[in-house]
Amino acid sequence: MQVHFSVAWRNPKTMKMCLLVLTARALFEVSHVRQELPEQAALKLALDISRDISAMLDIHAELAAEIDRITKDSDGTGGSDRSFALPAVGNVKSRCDAFAQKAGHAIDTMLNRSSSRRR
Repeated sequence: MQVHFSVAWRNPKTMKMCLLVLTARALFEVSHVRQELPEQAALKLALDISRDISAMLDIHAELAAEIDRITKDSDGTGGSDRSFALPAVGNVKSRCDAFAQKAGHAIDTMLNRSSSRRR
């Protein structure tokens, strides 16, 4: 199986995904795993999990960008009337829930696939 990633290295997100696939390919070589888990099935599992990891990376990047923006916008000084505006990040709970849900999906994918192979 040949894997080509020349274009993907230009984007940090796709670079991380490429590294995930290359790592999976190295870990799941026939010489490293039991015969019950064929290399192709293991790579498919890694690709399925990578969808959730990609979504987690997106959520993290959006939150980090918003925190950076808020930090830069806030100069830390109060107004002329001694008021002070506290910077705030919106939808933190829903973002954290979405991140945890994607992590749970990745774990479920691994557990469901590995348990179905044992049967």
